[in-house]
Amino acid sequence: MDKNEILAKLPGMFVEPGLRQEMAHNSKFLRIGKGDMIVREGQYLDFLPIVLTGEIRVFQQKEDREILLYYVRAGQTCMMSLSAAYFNNTSVRME
Repeated sequence: MDKNEILAKLPGMFVEPGLRQEMAHNSKFLRIGKGDMIVREGQYLDFLPIVLTGEIRVFQQKEDREILLYYVRAGQTCMMSLSAAYFNNTSVRME
């Protein structure tokens, strides 16, 4: 399946044809396994993860405890990553 076919399956905010074309041209598709770290806390982002299938767990690490913030599911993106990328701030941890 090529990028355009994959992107055509995304819902809502991704329906604009120009946006899809831009995403197809600039995107990188990754297959992430369970427990794989996608973004480390404090990392600066130059990308925006969009989940196509499955879900991502977004959390913060405080001392020896994890604080679950939320899950990002298929067709969604991480709002904290969006904010971090837009404002050039660091992100929370995702896996």
